[in-house]
Amino acid sequence: MSKDNIIPMAVWNDRWKREDLLTTRPRIRRPTTVPDCFARELSQKRRYPYRLTGLPPGYEAIYRRGGWEKIDTPQIDEPGFEDLYVRLRTTFAWVLEGDRKVAAVQLREIDAELVADWCFWEAMDAHSQDLTRWAEVILSLWPPLWIELFGYGPVLEIENVWVEPRHPRPGIWKPVAHALADRIMRKSSILTAHVFPEEYNGRVPRGARTEPAFDRRRDAMMRVCEREFGLKPMPHWGKDGFMWRPRAGLERIVGKPEYRPNWEE
Repeated sequence: MSKDNIIPMAVWNDRWKREDLLTTRPRIRRPTTVPDCFARELSQKRRYPYRLTGLPPGYEAIYRRGGWEKIDTPQIDEPGFEDLYVRLRTTFAWVLEGDRKVAAVQLREIDAELVADWCFWEAMDAHSQDLTRWAEVILSLWPPLWIELFGYGPVLEIENVWVEPRHPRPGIWKPVAHALADRIMRKSSILTAHVFPEEYNGRVPRGARTEPAFDRRRDAMMRVCEREFGLKPMPHWGKDGFMWRPRAGLERIVGKPEYRPNWEE
């Protein structure tokens, strides 16, 4: 597991408290503090050497492009395949209003060319819980991945988006996400997103009092992703907020996703 994915006990305690709220309140409001994933970014004191133009007056966006992080796959016995691996890369941007960080966009590239599906799943499972589920989703729709997806380039994911609560420009993140995604998609196969409201930890128990409020927020966010980025719900997984679209020009080349519940067999 990557060092960046180690979660302090204080964060776990906060999550457990929010889990209790899911069953006792009809709605959870967005916290005023920065979400966990962005708090980690702040704590690491990264450099953001690049800037984006085209934002409204008074705003600017700074961003960084991380290097590829290699994730070793299980040993493959056939000669010539010993060095295959999965790799990840993060692009992270802050939106500034003066010196204040008011929004953030995080994108993730996943690449696994020529890696067998079972090796890909084990690499994702060893890395983090969110990538384990993401891998299960795309493996159930596009097997074999190394032919159907990664043969045309890495998969790009809109991983996280945050805007300061009650900010007068709640859509200030959109031009930043557009600019970064457009650049990276030139060499990617598909664009994906797992859409959910962060304040609910991404899910609620079935029958919980918060379930209707969660569904409304997720559905509204999915409509934004469809309108802004052309994303469509994935077969079977759309009800859980998973969306996708192919790179322009690959609409008839990348296979249309079809749900296969027993992809591992």
